[in-house]
Parts: sequence; C-alpha cells; structure tokens
Amino acid sequence: MKRDRLKEGSSPATVKHTFNAIRGVWKYGRKMGYQVNDLEFSEFKGTRHRLRYLSVYEEKRLLEELNPRREGKGLKPFHLRNEEMKQSMKDVMTSLSSYWIRELDAVR
Repeated sequence: MKRDRLKEGSSPATVKHTFNAIRGVWKYGRKMGYQVNDLEFSEFKGTRHRLRYLSVYEEKRLLEELNPRREGKGLKPFHLRNEEMKQSMKDVMTSLSSYWIRELDAVR
C-alpha cells in the first residue's frame, strides 16, 4: 500500500499521515471493544524535510478548536454531549497539550 501511494504521487508525509490515521482508527476500535486483528505497524521513515512549528496565532486557533467546551456547527451544546464524547475530547486536548509542551521544551 505504501509503495502504491508513493507511485500515485502522494508525498511521503501524506503516506505517513494516512498510515497514522489507519492506526488511530484501529486502536480506537480496539479501545471501544471491537474485535480487531493483532497488527504490527512499522515505523514509516519518509524523507527528512524542514520541521515546521506552529505560529503563536496558529497554536491559539488550534487550542480554541480543541477546547472540549467549545460550541460549533454540528456539535450539541456541551451539557448535552454524552460522557464518552466528553472524555474523548479531553483526552485529545491533554495529548496535544503534553506533546506541544515537550516540543517547546526540546527547542529551548
């Protein structure tokens, strides 16, 4: 699949993100109790490109969008959302916040 995607003209980063999305869905299915096969995901090593960091503005917008209490199109009011959705949104916020704190510490 990787080789085919690269032949189609997809960039290495796009292929990597595709595999990460598949891995995420697979792990989420397992977490939710679905029977899934045991799979091993090898590390995808794409070409090395410049590492890009979010600007302060981009970081602020990202965190606003990930705020579990935000109101938005397609979202029920926060108090009506089920507990599972609330917890999933909190988990994403915690993971991303921890990631960016580690990345910023590494740069300093």
